[in-house]
Amino acid sequence: MIIVTSTTIPAAREVVWRTFLAVERWPEWSPWGLQFPQEPRFGVGAAFFITIAAPYLPFITLRFPCRVTTLEDSNVICWTGKVVQVPGYHRFTLEDIPGGCRVLSEEEFRGPLALLLRPVKGIIEGRVIEFLSRLRGAVGLTPT
Repeated sequence: MIIVTSTTIPAAREVVWRTFLAVERWPEWSPWGLQFPQEPRFGVGAAFFITIAAPYLPFITLRFPCRVTTLEDSNVICWTGKVVQVPGYHRFTLEDIPGGCRVLSEEEFRGPLALLLRPVKGIIEGRVIEFLSRLRGAVGLTPT
């Protein structure tokens, strides 16, 4: 199962990147909670957890283990994780465009159990769209 979404942010790519990497500020704008067992930062090999409310059961919090696999200076961050034992891969790519930055989000869930996520594909996609929208708003608050 693959989910691809994007947004355009009227700011320099470097500002969007700084906002994205400022994990200490995510609680101010991100709908996803982050928890780091070590130093709170994104770096290749860094382990962290994403926490979100369960679909249809908002009183239950889901916690997904993740690990950063790629970090290309101000362009790409990738991580792997598991959602209900389904391996997943998330890639954010930031591209310069006239008047700002395009943020592309690509999520892929693999394996035989990936079919279990099909009923909630729209919810997952909606949460990524919400994340990108909130990132756009947070960039407006980031000092240049």
